[in-house]
Parts: sequence; structure tokens; C-alpha cells
Amino acid sequence: MQLSPAINQVLQEIQDAGLLERVSFTFQNASATAESLRSLDFRRFEEKTFERNSPELWNELEPLITTVLTQMQQFLGLLRELFPESAAPEDDGGNFDDLEFDIEGAAAKADAPKKERPKKSASDQVFDLVVSYVPMLAQELEKQVDRLKNPNVRAEQWTLLNELVEFRDRSIGALHSMVAAVCSVFRQVRAEDLFPDARDTLERLVALRRALADLELDIDFYNRTINKAENDELPTLLEMLQGKVIEFLAHPAYQFLRPQQRNTVRETAAQLGNLAAATKFNAAVSRQTVEGFAKFLESMRTISLQEVLIDHDKESAKEGREFLERAIGYLRTDFDQAVFQVMHGVRRLSQLYGVDADVDRSYQNLPDIENKLTTPQQLADLIDELRVLFGRFPS
Repeated sequence: MQLSPAINQVLQEIQDAGLLERVSFTFQNASATAESLRSLDFRRFEEKTFERNSPELWNELEPLITTVLTQMQQFLGLLRELFPESAAPEDDGGNFDDLEFDIEGAAAKADAPKKERPKKSASDQVFDLVVSYVPMLAQELEKQVDRLKNPNVRAEQWTLLNELVEFRDRSIGALHSMVAAVCSVFRQVRAEDLFPDARDTLERLVALRRALADLELDIDFYNRTINKAENDELPTLLEMLQGKVIEFLAHPAYQFLRPQQRNTVRETAAQLGNLAAATKFNAAVSRQTVEGFAKFLESMRTISLQEVLIDHDKESAKEGREFLERAIGYLRTDFDQAVFQVMHGVRRLSQLYGVDADVDRSYQNLPDIENKLTTPQQLADLIDELRVLFGRFPS
């Protein structure tokens, strides 16, 4: 299995030949296991509807799942062999003389110099990290096997598919996290540099969040309009709303949703069409359907709680604030450069689109910076507004 250039650069910094061999072998097998997990594409199982409690879906999935679970078990066995816990470096907890007893008072104790523990070698640090990850990975695997034995999980198509997709993504994330942690012993690197697919995943999540936020704003508008509309206006509004949902079905970001979420969107589009075309129109059910879908989209904002997006959002907000501060410095001396810095700040804000509904609305209403802002005062007012928006994100 070919490793990324960033991982190979880390390996080149390991001087201990024995440690290099173990770490390299670990990385190769972690990469191969992650690739096997990544090969589990369950979307073809969404094209057909499986009856509840029918064994058909599970019978098709079981060979795929068994192969990957077996490979993960083998990888855990390899880690235990390469980094046996019984050989873990002992933690020097100190001797009896190092223990602090408050016999002579706090002042005397405060004056006593504290011994500094010797810094662990790279080999010991790697050993500790891998040994700490093994039980975590084993627990995740054991929990998933138990979940798949549950008849209630196997019984329903969308529950089962969702369970498997989440397990696949969590396991890949844990493998990436372990490799990144070991790499950090030798140099500071970003996960997206170590794993090309991690960069792709981040870009997909940002695109999905943006598309969902746009759809949410559309649905929110129609929801408010439908609540005020007369009953005879509702069929037309439902058809227009269905068009927005169908547009989202064709958006590439739709494919990044979980199976259960994709099914909800598909069913909503069909239901809106059926309600609009019904011979006997049901206004109450129509309003409930639109309101329920609006709440579903609002709940999707939890996508931003994924660790990869949390880190991305902190960095984007930090960089955005820095661009604004540079713009302030240029305001009196170089207006064009100040505009340039603000434009970079706005691009960072666009990376946060979908996190906060209020910020999204403000972002949509931002002026055309290049053509509408012609004076330092106008630019200064915009900077103040942007600082408030960035202030809604954690530092």
C-alpha cells in the first residue's frame, strides 16, 4: 500500500531502525485497513426497497462486512504483536522520598525544588500512543459486532445502512487519528496532508453544509409563506417547494448524506408532489410535512460538530480575523490592499457558511466589495460588520 508523501517524510526522520520498521509496517497496514473500509459503498443497496424483517439485505451485506471486520481484527492483532503491552515502558512514579506530605506547612513545601521527569524517547512515546489506541479500536469493533447481532438493527433497511456507514467512517477516522498521533511525535503535520482522502472528505463536508444551508433558507421562506397562504394557494407553493428539493437531489452534495438522510429527502420530494396533485387537497398535512422537513434540515446543522469541521472552522475564523486586522492597517495608506484583505476575509467567512443561520443571512446580504465600496469609511463599516460575524465563532 502506497503511503502519502507527507507520511514518507515523517518516516525519513525516524533514526532508530527497529522503530522505523515497526512504525512503517503499522502505517502500511493501517492504510490497507482504511482502504478496505473505504471500499464499502452501500449506495447500491438504496436502489431497492427491502421489506422489514426480511433477511435478504443482511444476506447480501454479510460477506462484505465479515471480510472487513476480519481485516480489522487482524490489524489489531498486528498492533499487539508489534507493541506488546507487557513490554510497555514503565512509568517512573517516583519513590517514597518524592511524595509530598504537608507536615511542615505549605510555605516550606512551596520552597522545595521539584524534580523534572526525564523526557520520554520517541520510541517510548510511539509505544504509549499505539498501546492507548488498541483498546479504543478493539472496543469500537466489539461494540459494532454486538450492534449487528441486534435483530432490530438488521430488521430495517435504513437503520442498518446508516449503522454501517457510521461505523465505516468512525473506523477510518480512528485509524487516521492514530497515524497522525504517531507522526506528531516526529513533526507537526495536518491530517489532510497525511491522507489525501481526508482533504476530500473535508471539502465534501463543507460543500454539503453549504448546500444544506441554502436548502434550509429556501424551505424556511416557503414554510413562512405557506403558513400565511390561503388553502387554494398551497398546491402551487408545494410544487415550487418540491422543485427546490428535486434540485437538491441533483446536487453532488446530496450523495454525501447518510443513507437514512438521503431517504428522508427522497421521500419528502415524492410526498410534496403527491400532496400538490391530490384530488382532495389536505392543507393540514401539507403544512405539517413542510414544517417537519424544515426541522429535519435545521437538525442537519449538527454536521458542524464533526471534529474535522470543528478544526477547519476554528482555522477559517482565525484566518478571517487576521485578514480583517491587516485590512485595518492598510485603510489609511493603501485602500486597494485593504479591499484585497477584506475579500480574503470574506472568503474565509464563506467557508463557515452553514454553521450559523443568522451569519448565513448576513453573508448573503454582503455588498459587492469590488464595485460598491469606494471609500475608506464604507470599507471600515464593512470590517466592523465582519468582525461581529466572526465574533460568533470560537477563537
